[in-house]
Amino acid sequence: MGLLRVACTIGLLAPVARSQGLQDCSLDASTFIMDTTDQATLLATALGFLDGGLSVCWVGEVIVADTIRVTNGKSLNITGAGPGAVADGQNVTQLFYVDGGSRLHLSGMAIAHGSAAYGGAIFASRSDVSFSGNTSFVSNSASIWGGAIFAEASTVSWDGDGTKFSSNSAVESGGAIFAIDSSNVSWDGDDAHFSSNSAGEWGGAIFVEASTMSWDGDGTQFSSNSAVFQGGAIHAQFGSTVSWDGDGARLNSNSAGSGGAIFAFDSTLSWQGDGTQFISNSAIDDGGAVSTWFSSVVSWNGTATFENNEAGVNGGGLHANGCDSTSDSGGEVGEAAGATFINNRANFGGALYLSTCENAFNFAQFVFENNSALDGGAVAVYQSGSETFGLPVVFFECTFLDNVASGNGGAVETLAGQQQFISCDFEGNSADVGGAMRLGGSAVVRECSFLSNRASTRGLAVAVVGWFTNITGSSFDGNDLTCAVGSYRNDTEEEGATARFGTVCFDCPPWDDSAGNDITRGTVTPECAAPLEHSSADAVGATLETLSIDKGYWRATNESDRILACYNADACSGGQTGSESFCASGYMGPYCAVCEPRHSSSLAHNCTRCSGSRRQGLLAATVIAAIAAVLAIAAVSRYLLSTEHDEEGNAEWFHRRVVRAVPFQALKIIVVVWQILTQHRPKQKALEIVSGTYSSQPNQTYIFRATSLIPAQFADAANVSYPGVYQDFLSAIDVINFDLGSLLAAGCVWSEIDFHHRLLVSTLGPLIVVAFLAMTYRIAMHRSSSRADHHSAAEKIRHKHQAALLLLTFLVYSSVSSTVFQTFACETLDDGVEYLRADYRINCKDAAHEAFEVFAGFMIFVYPVGIPLLYAVLLFQRRDVLADAGDDDKATAKSISGLWEPYRPERFYYEVVECGRRVMLTGVVVFIFPNDAAQIAITLLSAFCFFAIFEMVSPYKSDSDMWLSRGGHVIVFFSMFDLLLRKVDVSDEREESQAVFAGVLVAGHVLMVLAIVVEVVGICYGSRGERVAKGTAVLSERPRAGSDDGVTGFESVPASWTSSFRRQGSVSEKPGPNRIVAGEVVTVERP
Repeated sequence: MGLLRVACTIGLLAPVARSQGLQDCSLDASTFIMDTTDQATLLATALGFLDGGLSVCWVGEVIVADTIRVTNGKSLNITGAGPGAVADGQNVTQLFYVDGGSRLHLSGMAIAHGSAAYGGAIFASRSDVSFSGNTSFVSNSASIWGGAIFAEASTVSWDGDGTKFSSNSAVESGGAIFAIDSSNVSWDGDDAHFSSNSAGEWGGAIFVEASTMSWDGDGTQFSSNSAVFQGGAIHAQFGSTVSWDGDGARLNSNSAGSGGAIFAFDSTLSWQGDGTQFISNSAIDDGGAVSTWFSSVVSWNGTATFENNEAGVNGGGLHANGCDSTSDSGGEVGEAAGATFINNRANFGGALYLSTCENAFNFAQFVFENNSALDGGAVAVYQSGSETFGLPVVFFECTFLDNVASGNGGAVETLAGQQQFISCDFEGNSADVGGAMRLGGSAVVRECSFLSNRASTRGLAVAVVGWFTNITGSSFDGNDLTCAVGSYRNDTEEEGATARFGTVCFDCPPWDDSAGNDITRGTVTPECAAPLEHSSADAVGATLETLSIDKGYWRATNESDRILACYNADACSGGQTGSESFCASGYMGPYCAVCEPRHSSSLAHNCTRCSGSRRQGLLAATVIAAIAAVLAIAAVSRYLLSTEHDEEGNAEWFHRRVVRAVPFQALKIIVVVWQILTQHRPKQKALEIVSGTYSSQPNQTYIFRATSLIPAQFADAANVSYPGVYQDFLSAIDVINFDLGSLLAAGCVWSEIDFHHRLLVSTLGPLIVVAFLAMTYRIAMHRSSSRADHHSAAEKIRHKHQAALLLLTFLVYSSVSSTVFQTFACETLDDGVEYLRADYRINCKDAAHEAFEVFAGFMIFVYPVGIPLLYAVLLFQRRDVLADAGDDDKATAKSISGLWEPYRPERFYYEVVECGRRVMLTGVVVFIFPNDAAQIAITLLSAFCFFAIFEMVSPYKSDSDMWLSRGGHVIVFFSMFDLLLRKVDVSDEREESQAVFAGVLVAGHVLMVLAIVVEVVGICYGSRGERVAKGTAVLSERPRAGSDDGVTGFESVPASWTSSFRRQGSVSEKPGPNRIVAGEVVTVERP
């Protein structure tokens, strides 16, 4: 009854199908209609009773509860009725079992969720399984082998485009297909796709053992397949063959323990076709894309790309191990041409790894780019190539570009065996040893080029460790040493035109034994050296050009080995020479000492932005200063043009009181110190402090200026600055230099002013004043010519103008002399330009500056030479009177009393010595070892020598002047001593220590000023006593500069000071309010 029921059921299926009008199935009398699970079960049962073949039309998704078995030579042809035809095993049932020479053909349907120990969807043994059309295998699984198909001594084939195997899995091997025992797996069609299949051991998508796998078609893809052990996409072993013929095959993102995409063991892998791609495959051990073992042969004909593949051990792209042959013929030759390896990674052989391959490999026109490894950045060849059979591993016309090895062989490392590199290019590769190659064993390098390869220790291009290497006809250019962090590459010149070869090609045969080679820069040998002082090598591969310069330092070019301290440490940001941030904002040029446009310079080479409000405020101050200057000129003109009759009255009485009350000789000493310490700096802060006093008495203001003018200007020449507090103090007192050009520039009134303008203002300005004095002299003499006392008035006029001239020469001597000398002080930097030290905007070789040098040469005779010579002539003419200590009547020398009056008679010439000190410490020193510690040391020695001379000759009459001047010498000495310490940086002192030192120096200046203040208070106190006593008090006094009426001005002091000054007498006596009685001066009340 059961058999009858089955037969009846089968008989009824065909009419039902015909009545439904199915379009996708070809119906005949033997066609089954399969659209329910029950029908699938009946079909599985019926096949056991039928002979011959059976055709089935599969309609919709049908759950298969019982395996459909095709055995004993039967055939089953199933055609899907449309895209929804699905055979679903529900992850429980094996869908098809084909055995005993039977045949199964599927067309246009999906095989899904089949499950079994072997062949989750189809099991085939000694049979033929085929499919066509748009067939797919989805989510089938096997607990042992063949997640979708298991083939044993069978043929599995399909014909058609778009066949898919997706998400199939096997616990052991063959996630999609497992084929053994001479099975043949093949297909003919485009765009077959194996994706996301997996195996617990081997062959994530396909496993073939002693079998054949091939396809003919374009666009085949294996993507995201995985295996735990070998062959993320394909595993072939034991004499299997894997091959294909077609363009555009793509194997990407597959992974395995070895052979991320393909693993071959004792098998053959070959293909023909362009555009084959192995991309982003990975292996834990060997062969990120392909791994072959034990006599396997790999070859292809067509372009192939291995990109971004990775292996944990060997061969990021392609790995071949044990590919030797034991036959007497010496084995086969593997052929490969036109492949590109890009960005592959491994420990050994970033792109390609060959080991123990005695049969030859020929690699032609390969490109290896940006691959990386520990050894053999692109290629590692170990014990490969046979010397016995003359079958070397050959690389012909290959390109090795920018490959990296952290150990040996930036592009290639070889060890044992025989290799040949013919007409290959090696460029931009790098390693610790052997920037391009590290060669062991027997190697031939012929007609290759090595360009810009780098090594960290030895073998800039090639390092040889083998027993035979022959390098001929090759060129070496730009191969360099890559130094580790903390050192940089330094080139040294060697004798011999080929001295570099031994470094570039380490342990290579001698140059004379290497025919036809060529090497550039053959005399230059690189070495790793510690960074230059005040620089750092913060990155691997630092060179002289890429050294990072420390903050506060500067160098002219990135090829210079001279690093110079900046004048203003804050102006130099450091970093890469020539970069936009090398100088701080607002600074530019040599030493970052030039202010950018719309910035003004200030003391210590600070640059300040010229804002609109600041410029307006300073313009207002300039206008006020100009008005004050006009009023001062008017007052001076009135004084110079006045006669004795004009001077009577309160104004003259006030003038005499000021002359007596102010210790001008003491002020003169301090001024000289300050001019020495502040000369020739930009004047921003000085502009911001409005101070200063004008006196018509030259001998009453010289000392105040004469001690203050050297170290600050000298600090510029020595390229070092004082500690901050002291620097600010000198900024404040810098106004005493009367450098109008610098004030205009610093005040943003005329920011484009340069040194040439300053030179003109400094030198021509005093000459204009001299012309003004000449004019007033002629006018005054003309006005006095009609007076009855013409001769007396003329003498007074001459006295006033001569005194004014001497005052002018004293005021401008240090500053103008220094400016003139600085015209010749140039510095040639490593950029080949000779800059003016006083203004790094100016090229000393420019025609304009050379013209100014001629002008400055003439001005040397006017100022540095002319003024002391004028003093010497005036003093020499009166030497007999001045040198006579007993001659109290020195009226003939009264007009030049400012030159001799403060000094003892036998030292009347000392003002000329002071001129020598000032010009030496503010002008001449700029030529002595410029910008060097020796310059400061010599200047310090000069200051000491002048101090010693001062102590030996004791020039001043007054003890107080002696002590004040002595203090000035000490301050100058210690200021320069501080500069020397900062220049050589012997103590590496903290900022707090420098601040203390600066405070001490400032305190020294303050004490000098306080000494004058105390003296003024004493004088005023004495004057008060004079008024109270009304002539009866006898006060001790010491001589001071003479007044205009011929009466010597004296400074009155308290009676308690008498003992200190009693030994001093008046240098002149003339009818007037003062008389000398027994060495004391009696002051008589003014009527």
